[in-house]
Amino acid sequence: MTITEIEKIEKNKKLKKMAELGVVRSLPDLMKVKPKPGRLTNKLFQLRYLVDNEFRNFPIKFFENNRDTITKLLNEFGKLTKWHGKEQHIVTIASFCLAILENSESKYPKEMFTLLNDIVDYFERDGFIPEKVFWEGGDAFEKWNNLEIG
Repeated sequence: MTITEIEKIEKNKKLKKMAELGVVRSLPDLMKVKPKPGRLTNKLFQLRYLVDNEFRNFPIKFFENNRDTITKLLNEFGKLTKWHGKEQHIVTIASFCLAILENSESKYPKEMFTLLNDIVDYFERDGFIPEKVFWEGGDAFEKWNNLEIG
């Protein structure tokens, strides 16, 4: 393997991590119902804080040079899932985010997993989660895995 090929692989790993973080960070924006101030809002705020800290690990130049690539990828994903311009149930998005993070080549703070699981638990305790939200998250994950990054 040449140095150029290795650099390309490393760049694609970074791009994939940026895209994964972008999806997790956008969770509140994709929700059908915006939460009122309280525990759920606090968990979403904590999650965004963790994601923002992960973003700080990228050199600013890398982030700026690849912003369009990531935006294009996320838009393509939105079209594939038909989520583009449509809000989703938070459990659909949270289960999708968990699948991304659990299957990622990158390492993420344990707190991110805990917060996402807490968000799902919050709604499970409420007792009303349409069954389809879980398989929609899994279906979205399959589509995510088929995207070409880089």
